[in-house]
Amino acid sequence: MWVFTKYGFLSIVEHKEEDMKDHFLVRARVRTPLDELWPNHKLLKLDEADYRYRIIIPKIEAIDVLTDVTGSIDYPNFKNACKEDAAYHEVLTKLWYQLARYQFLVERNGENNS
Repeated sequence: MWVFTKYGFLSIVEHKEEDMKDHFLVRARVRTPLDELWPNHKLLKLDEADYRYRIIIPKIEAIDVLTDVTGSIDYPNFKNACKEDAAYHEVLTKLWYQLARYQFLVERNGENNS
């Protein structure tokens, strides 16, 4: 699952090891969201990986933090809440545009017309 927070972007997947199925691998392209959301967890840095920064965390701990982050939303516009980091804001703006384009294409093709 991809998650965009005001701290940055995360990719969250189930740990692939069979004995770690109760853990998530939380990955990020920059360390900021991991440092902000899980400051007490060991940060792994893999220079050769697409998501360079990672933590391994029990699912319940990750869910608790993500629930708190959701409950603490105090802004009426997500992109504007992220303007402090100009590069991240630019990425979000481009993503917003692409998703708007996707919406238009789906509606034009008559899909998801419920």
